[in-house]
Amino acid sequence: MFEIINLSTRVENFYLKDITFSVATDSIHMIIGPSGSGKTVLLETIAGFTTNNINISGEVRVDGVDVTNFPPERRNFSYVPQDLALFPHLNVEDNIFFGFNVRNVRGVKKVNQNQNQNMSFDFVIALAQTVGISSFFKRSIDSLSGGERQRVALVRALATGNRHLLLDEPFAGLHVGLKKELWFLLKEIQRKYKLTIIMVTHDIDEAFFLGEHISILIDGRIEQSGLKREARMPQTMAVARFYGLKNIFKAIVEDYSNNNDLNLYIPELKLRLSQEQLAFDLRKVQECLYVGIRSEDITFYDNDNQEAHPNIRGKIISYFEKDHFVMIFFKGDGLDTLMELEMPYSRFKNLGIKEVNLNIQQISLSIDTNYIFPIF
Repeated sequence: MFEIINLSTRVENFYLKDITFSVATDSIHMIIGPSGSGKTVLLETIAGFTTNNINISGEVRVDGVDVTNFPPERRNFSYVPQDLALFPHLNVEDNIFFGFNVRNVRGVKKVNQNQNQNMSFDFVIALAQTVGISSFFKRSIDSLSGGERQRVALVRALATGNRHLLLDEPFAGLHVGLKKELWFLLKEIQRKYKLTIIMVTHDIDEAFFLGEHISILIDGRIEQSGLKREARMPQTMAVARFYGLKNIFKAIVEDYSNNNDLNLYIPELKLRLSQEQLAFDLRKVQECLYVGIRSEDITFYDNDNQEAHPNIRGKIISYFEKDHFVMIFFKGDGLDTLMELEMPYSRFKNLGIKEVNLNIQQISLSIDTNYIFPIF
């Protein structure tokens, strides 16, 4: 297990502040955030590459061992940087076995039990076969495609026998199809070899595909951290903006003190919801707050469908197809606010919406109120 406890550091004018999270053994923990949020600084600090220890406070613990003051080679982390750091003067085979040979020569002392105790040449060959690069061991690095380089970097990192892996946006710059192929490959490797991985990315889809736990890092601070299902709902305005959430509305908690009932009123939608309809406790939020609704948690119905509750009637203003989904902008009757919805193209097609009829075709929108969440 990784434990990062109140970790802080300063690099020139950038501060990483009080970072705390834990990573379960044999799991993938994703660190996600915009460019410049400190993701690479965090990984380098965990790996021990930050050179000025005077500016570091807090702890990095691995299976109960405090490695904060250990040099990088004693921490037994395998690190894959953004640029992969492959040696251009070595061929694929020599790149892969570089760390393996250095470890065997130096006899680096183990600090945990997650290192392969029986590291062997056969293991490295089997690993190379798993990722599909064993057939071009003699090729130069310059002759490889982007995806092939990614595979070589992963095998080289694992060839040392470490079971703790730090990945710094390893799939950045690759096209979507190749990215998805490598996502599946990384998942397969992680499960097969029981790896514990911290990986940083700015790609939200990548984070939710790979991660079991997700931490959102913004401006050097962890804004939110938890299981994937928890990370799906942004808890702060900073996370909501990073996710690109459009459906954010001011809300008022109405207190009917006579019978101790609380309602949530959303003026922009003219929508009043009881406590029973909501998944969060109105007693634990302020009188005025913001609430969010993810675009995929809203459904369209025909006007006559009684299941559409709470029901907002109105029209589709515009829509745009993207990949296998459709992004839709909806305006309720008598409302000034546009709502953003997203649904699979096949479902949208079944609605029979025609672009020429957008201004006249009435439709009902239904919100799954269990997925309305507070934003602070």
